[in-house]
Amino acid sequence: LHAHGRTDHAIASATAANDVYRILAGTNPGEFAAKLAGCLELTARLLTAAGRKDDAVAALVEATATRREIACRQPAAGRAPLAFTLNLLAGSLRGGGWRQDSLAATHESAEVLRALAKEQPDAFEPKLALCLNNLAIDLSACGRWAEAVAVAEESVMRHRSLPQGHREAGCEGLARALATLGSCYEGDGQPRVAMATFREAVATLMPRFMAHPDAMRALMAAIIGDYRRSCARAGEAADSTLLASLEQLLAPPAASPALVATDAAR
Repeated sequence: LHAHGRTDHAIASATAANDVYRILAGTNPGEFAAKLAGCLELTARLLTAAGRKDDAVAALVEATATRREIACRQPAAGRAPLAFTLNLLAGSLRGGGWRQDSLAATHESAEVLRALAKEQPDAFEPKLALCLNNLAIDLSACGRWAEAVAVAEESVMRHRSLPQGHREAGCEGLARALATLGSCYEGDGQPRVAMATFREAVATLMPRFMAHPDAMRALMAAIIGDYRRSCARAGEAADSTLLASLEQLLAPPAASPALVATDAAR
């Protein structure tokens, strides 16, 4: 229904499914509690698409509570889904401007993932690195700059320490972490360190951007904007050699002579 533009009908169907799953989970939680949580998460995505942010948060709060109950009963199987649902909740809270609540959810998610990463580093180190980046964003949004810097530095360190296969696929994640760290340095009153960090973020994303310019265009433009702003604040010139080819790809293509002639004739 949502794929065909009937989001309100999709929300009604998902809400009805939640009602059924609540009854089933009440009598058989081992079988149906996780399905209830998953359905609530789907409902939250639909509500977000419809612009109903408060209702989306409410659905994710219930999903998180359900995941927490599962994790208490079955820690081995339930902790990872709890961490992921907390991350969804934090994103929804962040989008609605609830900074302190988003920070609390991200902090709990990071703590769960930190424990899981100790037990299964190959599976959970990449997820912890990404979650720490979100935690740094939430800390900076709350004005806790020194803590944000420390967490962002840990996120960058963990991204750098990922196995080779993860690093090659995760240069986008590292670039995002570096950009977050640069913003945290700026907020913490370290403009020159911020400038160098943003420059590294640009250079890190460059190979992926050159290979997939359309997919990476918005992210690269944002990081270059951060880099240029930090250079201005630090009183330094941006690295024109690094930026020349990138900004050429970012610029809109020039109109063909035929199109120019057509436009001029109108």
